[in-house]
Amino acid sequence: MWCLSLIGPFPSGRGLKIPFSEDQTAGTPFIIKSQRFQNRSILVYDKGAFKKRIYALRRTMHVLLFGIGFIFIAMAIFIAVIAANQAQSVTDGEKPQDCVEPMKVDYPAPTIQLTDIAGSAVSLTDYKGDVILLNIWATWCPPCRREMPDLETFFRTHSEEGFVLLGVNAGEGLETVVQFADTFRLTFPIWLDPEESTLRSLNSFSLPYSIVIDREGIVRYAWSGATCLSMLENTISPILRQ
Repeated sequence: MWCLSLIGPFPSGRGLKIPFSEDQTAGTPFIIKSQRFQNRSILVYDKGAFKKRIYALRRTMHVLLFGIGFIFIAMAIFIAVIAANQAQSVTDGEKPQDCVEPMKVDYPAPTIQLTDIAGSAVSLTDYKGDVILLNIWATWCPPCRREMPDLETFFRTHSEEGFVLLGVNAGEGLETVVQFADTFRLTFPIWLDPEESTLRSLNSFSLPYSIVIDREGIVRYAWSGATCLSMLENTISPILRQ
């Protein structure tokens, strides 16, 4: 049996002896010599070499942590560049991922008679001869909220061209709808449909749901999901020019 001795002052005045077998001491970097003590073999432990070893380990850890930090910074920059490129694509007029492609259809517009937020009775026939975008939505619907700014912008841009946007709220009360309209500063007509009859007349159960009606009263496009300004321009503007 071997014994490991730490050279240095201890309260007992002796070195600390730890039993070691020979195979345990093989390749140990801190053993500087073997000597006999009281008929026993001991290994003398070099505290200086131990401190150097600890210093080397700390330096390795510092380098490793620096490398990990560098990787995280590089990943953050990479993600920021991707986000910037996606934002630029939307700015350049490309269709965003959540901008629904309208479906071409061809059928007469249904009869819809409701009440607007002022309490007046309203009907689709009130806008005969106009191009109508009928948009059905709810305040709790995230895609409905997301598309509102683009809907308002398109309405303000084309309202003098025989175009009207009719926003039909499905299933909510007057106070909730008015507060929503004020928050988004909506200026297009808003109708109330507490019984959700408009969705049933269009055989739809999803929000938002939109249809485009031409000047002859024919539904030309329909889609379920959020739209965007570029898609509205591509879909409705050609009908306005007819």
